[in-house]
This record gives sequence, structure tokens and C-alpha cells, in this order.
Amino acid sequence: APAVGEPDARAATDAAARAPAAKVAGSTTAYVGNLGYDLDGDALRATLEGWGCRVARVRLHTDQASGASRGFAHAVFADEPSLERAIARNGELVRGRAIRVGYSDTKNAQPGKGKAKGGQRK
Repeated sequence: APAVGEPDARAATDAAARAPAAKVAGSTTAYVGNLGYDLDGDALRATLEGWGCRVARVRLHTDQASGASRGFAHAVFADEPSLERAIARNGELVRGRAIRVGYSDTKNAQPGKGKAKGGQRK
């Protein structure tokens, strides 16, 4: 295991070896996972834009109760070349973590417009 604060080279290799999911026709949305819990949406957007991607929006998924990051996000890109540029970075180290970037199985979903995940019931 790497020392605290050092990148995990094995994790980078494992993430890069995973083939991305099939692309959904017309979608410019990517799943971005294995994010550090301290990475916020603005920092993720800056990372993606630093790779030359045109980002339309980023939705960092958070815990409903605490508001803490759940370690993954969905990013919608302004065009397909930006999506492909991001997909090509699968396994890239971001803040010492090998992030997963793959095609999302949603077609540019709007935040809050998905399947209900429970909630309070009486």
C-alpha cells in the first residue's frame, strides 16, 4: 500500500483497464467516480476544463442527510469531442486517486429528474 498522501499506482492501472460502458446515442453525459470526498463540483469542473473539455454542468452526488460527497458525479459536456476527451482520461490521477470516467447510461439527465430513491413514507 502506498504511504498516506501518495498515489496508488495499482488503482490507476485497475481503473484504466476497465472498459467504459456503451455510449448512449445522443448523450454527452459521463459518469465520474472514485472521487475524493474533499473534491467539490467547482474543482471537478476545473479539472475537466483543464483537460480541454467544454463542460455544460457538473452534478456531484451528495448524501441527503449530511450533504457530504458520495464520491461520484455526472458531468454533461457541451459537445461530443469534450465527452470523448474526458473518457480518454479514465484512470487519471486526480488528487492522488485514479478516477473513473465512463459513458453514463442516462441521456443528459437533469438533476433531480431520475428515479425516486425512497424518502419518507408513512
